[in-house]
Amino acid sequence: MAAFMAGLRRMRAQSGLTFRELARRAEAEGRSLPASTLAAALGREKLPRAEVVEGLVRACGCPPDTVAAWLAARSRLACPGPETTASTVSATAPDQGIPADSATAVRRRRAGLRRRTGPYIAAAGVATAVALGLILHAQTGSAADGTGGTDGTGPGRVAALGGTTAPPTRSASVPEGKYLIRTAHSGLCLSERVGEGSGQVHQDECADAIPDYALERFPDGTYQILSQHPEFGPGCMGVTDRRTADLAPVADDFCGRRGPAERFVLERVDGDAVTGAAKAGLGASADSDVYRLRPRHSQKCLGFTPSATSGGRKGQPLLQLSCDPKAEGQLFTFAPVT
Repeated sequence: MAAFMAGLRRMRAQSGLTFRELARRAEAEGRSLPASTLAAALGREKLPRAEVVEGLVRACGCPPDTVAAWLAARSRLACPGPETTASTVSATAPDQGIPADSATAVRRRRAGLRRRTGPYIAAAGVATAVALGLILHAQTGSAADGTGGTDGTGPGRVAALGGTTAPPTRSASVPEGKYLIRTAHSGLCLSERVGEGSGQVHQDECADAIPDYALERFPDGTYQILSQHPEFGPGCMGVTDRRTADLAPVADDFCGRRGPAERFVLERVDGDAVTGAAKAGLGASADSDVYRLRPRHSQKCLGFTPSATSGGRKGQPLLQLSCDPKAEGQLFTFAPVT
């Protein structure tokens, strides 16, 4: 069972497709494969329904014979004969059979199970990821040379939360709860675009902002920014693929494998550092506390490029940038939502 589920997860990751994109592909073929259903199925060790397996394999672009092989493997697991052993069941996970054009058609990779992750769940997730890494090592034999990971960690290596740099000493304490996250330079709010499945976070009118955001604080003073999307359900904000370079996009996705790239330090900014222009953008919130959002894994800042802040336009993407004390595009306020 473990090898079968690991094979399904690996196939999904190799396709380069998000849960949302897989759901849309299945829908285009007249099949129902909700993103939430697929995420839940791949996030546990229970054998998925045959239609979920078939829908996933087809949506990943596999040919009919590969689809048939996966369904046959599932059938053997669901109704094992007396001669079935653990070793023979493990061998039933077929080759991935993903066409090269499917694997490269979508450049963005987003993975993991979208869920609310408290400290105890996060620890369990790390243990699960380690176990999965060992399974993939047995299948590929590549962990020793560090190849095969989507972010350079390799399939047998996991970026554990405890192995990152400690947060800055200026980490502020903000109560947990629901918030509108407002950008100081424009007065707009962090939001996804309606009807878009990428998860990319932009700035938009606060009245139109989706998903709902909430802060969850961890004992070390860092925060997770939880998202509740009206269509795609719960998730987390994070830096795509755990990148550490400038201009890395920030997106909402299923919580999990981005690890510390989904954890943030809220660094309070002295009032004197907030310029008149930024206060004007905040409008009625000008007297609110102002913060920088710093991803734990990179210690950089979230914000908007100078070209975006000069116009304060809607739809500008939120990015990871080198921290600049003079950058108004890196300042945010948190307006509680009741």
